[in-house]
Amino acid sequence: MNLIPVIEKYFRDIEKGIDTDFIDRYYAADAVQTEQPNLLAPSGKVYNMTDLKNGNVSGNKGILSKQKIDIQKCFQSGNTVIVEALWTGTLALPIGQVPIGGHMKAHFARIFEFEDGKIIRQRNYDCFELF
Repeated sequence: MNLIPVIEKYFRDIEKGIDTDFIDRYYAADAVQTEQPNLLAPSGKVYNMTDLKNGNVSGNKGILSKQKIDIQKCFQSGNTVIVEALWTGTLALPIGQVPIGGHMKAHFARIFEFEDGKIIRQRNYDCFELF
């Protein structure tokens, strides 16, 4: 199964704004997402489905007015998809030195593992530009 179109749609849906069905649409019931240490999560973090639902539905509301994800490279090997991308978020609130309407940027790599067309494991390597 070609999973790259699934990932492309996943990122387009994030850009449009995450709705309450987003997590169930893309993630298996026992999915786990690991965020490696970065400027926003210095110790990293591991999320289960409950965490994903709570965080994604409320996570960026009020913080971002929009976001854009430019996929630089995307590879598939078996049930694994690896993505390298540039994320740009337009702020609705000031964060650090970035004012309202300013942009935060992150260069990231994400590794997605699928089972039956849904994400079962995801590892995020987010490299934020200083803000």
